[in-house]
Amino acid sequence: MSELEEELVQTKMQYAEINASHETLARKWTDLKRQFA
Repeated sequence: MSELEEELVQTKMQYAEINASHETLARKWTDLKRQFA
């Protein structure tokens, strides 16, 4: 694989991780709001 392709894969992986943690945070936030509603 070329360096550019490796960079692209790394970026995609990081984006996926950020997206996953954002999903988790959003879910926790929704649960919290439900408790205090």
